[in-house]
Amino acid sequence: MDNEIAIREMNRLKYKMSEGITLDETLFKALNTAIFALEKQISNKPMIEMVNEKVADVICPNCKKNIFRCYYEVKGNEWNQSQKRHKYCEDCGQKLEWE
Repeated sequence: MDNEIAIREMNRLKYKMSEGITLDETLFKALNTAIFALEKQISNKPMIEMVNEKVADVICPNCKKNIFRCYYEVKGNEWNQSQKRHKYCEDCGQKLEWE
């Protein structure tokens, strides 16, 4: 089962619980925690915020914190790829998509 299906099914269970199916409050909190964790495993593209014409900040789409800063290489006419591309945000754990 992929993460998106698991999230959908857990949200269905939460909805049924709100209709009167009684479950332990601890289980309800665990369900919310599981949904939150699974949502972070779905890749999201980072946002790019231009600082000036040669500098850009790469921002986490989830927590909005700066992941790293990249610089435009004039000689190669492209963005510097020397900064490692993180697979996850170091602050919130959001999985990042680079392609």
